[in-house]
Amino acid sequence: FIYSSFLLFFFLELSKIFQIQGGLNVLGGIVFWGWTVSVLQLSNMEPTSDLITMTQAFGTMFIVVGIIGYTIPSLAGININRAAKMFVLVNLLWSGAIAYHLISGATSGDVHFGSLILNLIFAALYYIKSR
Repeated sequence: FIYSSFLLFFFLELSKIFQIQGGLNVLGGIVFWGWTVSVLQLSNMEPTSDLITMTQAFGTMFIVVGIIGYTIPSLAGININRAAKMFVLVNLLWSGAIAYHLISGATSGDVHFGSLILNLIFAALYYIKSR
């Protein structure tokens, strides 16, 4: 399923890839706000008041990045390939942070592993489509 979904992305225009990732980021931010305690528990973290606050701030960041990512195609215009190259870096940095936290044991779970894979897929798509 993941492999066939990945192949479908290759047929999308670069602008649609930005919009899909932007939409997923907004959805993730809403989940971080609406189900904060569950998000922390899925990460094998104890939902202290400090972590709840940090998770909700993180959720706000996800929403902001999602809105920016969704609107980049209209903002960048003919420079969309340059914006995509920047998002290669963004997704690789994000993947590095997730991988570090998984390897160090700071967090665990399928959600983080899935997020890592998804970010690497988006990095690859931005790279391939911006060439």
